Amino acid sequence: MNAKPIRLDGKKLFDGGEPTWQLASWRRQTLERSFAGVDGVLSIDLGRRQRTLKQRGWLTAASKASLRKRCEEILAHIDGFTHELIDGDGTVYPQVRMDSFKLLSEVYTSNPVRCEYEIIYSQLGE
Repeated sequence: MNAKPIRLDGKKLFDGGEPTWQLASWRRQTLERSFAGVDGVLSIDLGRRQRTLKQRGWLTAASKASLRKRCEEILAHIDGFTHELIDGDGTVYPQVRMDSFKLLSEVYTSNPVRCEYEIIYSQLGE
């Protein structure tokens, strides 16, 4: 299968190959109340909350300077706002907030320059 590039708000920021994804299930929140003299518990379902998405892969660039610029472009998305993420299979993840971006390896100065990264997102809704 020929994967499409990953896009974040329509921008192609990730081009180092197909990353690995870890998608957690949606969390639900409940409110539970009990009353004196009444057996049992009243449980109120407050609905779905958020889920965590982890993206791990490699960033590549022609030089260390261009790799640093790419990292700065990605870091600019840690702004508290929600974004739209489209993975290589075309699956759309709306209302995604980028929570963290970290480099997991040193920068390898081969041709092209590359390093491993991990991004953690919170998907706040559908």
